[in-house]
Amino acid sequence: MKKIGTLLILLLSVTTLIAQEKGIVVNYSQQIKFDLEKAKEEIANSQNKRVQSMVNSALAGVSKNTYPFQLITTVNSSTYNRIEKIDNRQNEGTVTLSLGGESTPKYIDLNNKIYYQKVKNFDEEYEIKDSLTHYDWKITREAKKVLGFDCRKATAKDGKKDIIAWYAPKLPYKSGPDGITGLPGLILELTIKSNNKKQRVAHLWATDVQIKENINIKFPEFENPITQKDFQIKREEMFKKFKEMQSQGVEKD
Repeated sequence: MKKIGTLLILLLSVTTLIAQEKGIVVNYSQQIKFDLEKAKEEIANSQNKRVQSMVNSALAGVSKNTYPFQLITTVNSSTYNRIEKIDNRQNEGTVTLSLGGESTPKYIDLNNKIYYQKVKNFDEEYEIKDSLTHYDWKITREAKKVLGFDCRKATAKDGKKDIIAWYAPKLPYKSGPDGITGLPGLILELTIKSNNKKQRVAHLWATDVQIKENINIKFPEFENPITQKDFQIKREEMFKKFKEMQSQGVEKD
């Protein structure tokens, strides 16, 4: 009986460990800057005067604002999400942007290198399930401290984007903001430069790091998931229809 009791205790302990893992919660601030003059030139081509007015007003404050995000990660999985806060300046033409243009939580399966996310395109909601992007990281000798942690610099390219990451080797989690992963340590600072007409630069930096003993990340259940590529096609189709409505002089209240 004593052996059976000991076995039950061990089984319960293992179950608890599986359900709850040790992990880290990281709060980030994000700031986005881009060539405002070139962006305004593109907006000026729109025939919808109401859209021109709204976007031009919003662009004035984009590069001045910062937006809070949070990463919750264990060795096996993570979630990344924008923290919604009341902004009393929203009537002054502020706008919220993120790395991927989405504000919904992103769930990441680090073992299988898959991510899940529900996103909205106009009034339609889509379920995305796709592989994580593989980055060919180049680790440099440059080093600095971020929040007191020794960090190393790593660089990578993703199409027309240049990525600069500062990761902490002593925090053994291969996670980072917005599903950017694959380094031998947690990414505490990140810069993404888009080499296109707008020259957009997104900069994220950790403002707080908390080590947690018990973290339980539950992945969402999807019924009809599509890939990021398929979602991009659908989004472009909807945007094309929107532009056609503009060219026909259709304006919505």
